[in-house]
Amino acid sequence: MRCSGVFNFSSFVLLAVVFLSACEQTAPPAPPAAAPVRLTVTTEQLEPVDWQLAFTAYGHFETTEEITITVDFSGTVEKVHFRDGENVQAGHLLIELDDHKQQLRVRQSRANLESARAELEKSRQTYFRYRDLMAKGALSREQLKDSEASYERSRAGVEEAEAALALAEQDLRETRIISPVDGVIESKRVEPGQTVLAGSPLAVVQVTDTLRVVTFVSEREVNQLRLGDEAKVLTPAVPGREFDARVELVGSEADPNTGNFPVKLTVNNRDRALRPGMSAQVSMKGVVRSNTLVVNENYLVDRNRRRVVFIVEDGIAREVEPSFAASAGDELPVLAGLNPGDRVITSHLELVADGKAVDVLSEQP
Repeated sequence: MRCSGVFNFSSFVLLAVVFLSACEQTAPPAPPAAAPVRLTVTTEQLEPVDWQLAFTAYGHFETTEEITITVDFSGTVEKVHFRDGENVQAGHLLIELDDHKQQLRVRQSRANLESARAELEKSRQTYFRYRDLMAKGALSREQLKDSEASYERSRAGVEEAEAALALAEQDLRETRIISPVDGVIESKRVEPGQTVLAGSPLAVVQVTDTLRVVTFVSEREVNQLRLGDEAKVLTPAVPGREFDARVELVGSEADPNTGNFPVKLTVNNRDRALRPGMSAQVSMKGVVRSNTLVVNENYLVDRNRRRVVFIVEDGIAREVEPSFAASAGDELPVLAGLNPGDRVITSHLELVADGKAVDVLSEQP
């Protein structure tokens, strides 16, 4: 009984070895590993360029200057030749004052001048006659000197009379008040029959051949502007037309309520198409940054809450997280992370991953 048990166990082991050997000989070979799938993409090669920040702001037109119309003497208003909001041109008659007193002064001054000239002619003839007599020895030197002094006083009297007449005529002209500039009557402060005092404001004229646009820009844009920079202005009031403008002021302090900085620009308005109070859209450009790498915002993708681009190195996509300067458009100026000559992937960005094999279909700088 003991021998039989040993025989059975040995037979079992032998059969198991034979079976396993047979299995090893009949198992099929493992399939070869599949080659990685390569993604075909397009790229853009980065090269330094001159770049400007372009941005748009909104504001309104205002007058650049206001002229207050006054007189240097008191008088009574006879006629007013303008209304509030009326366009006026330089030389336009605005107000007529009562000129009765001025007319009298002019007539009196003219009479005084005629008298002074007559006295001058009389003293001149006397002086030259005395000089001839002095040459003949028929007159003393003292008499000639007295005649000469009288002649000089007469000439001075004529000069004084001429100055008085000029002043009287100036006062007469100033009773007719004209506009010194092209503009719009912003404020009418006088009526016919009203007595006005010297220095009293009679009207305010807004200069309109040049207007100012007042707008605001953000803190990322304010340092891009310089005095004298050119800009373009549009307004719904004059559709289809673009106006040239120049920066005349860049604010140094932000508005405490908005955090934006004021900017003022001058606009030529010689044809009077624009008016104070109209809305304006201003297109501006910042300072030129030379040798700048620029990446289109469309080439950025989100990866784990990071904005990255992919570049091609030796047929492999590499993930890069650049830093950019402020920009209001699609083109982002690179501060760090990318270098000239880098090939940025521009297509199939949703399929690209760091380390993925890629083939470049086309490339342009």
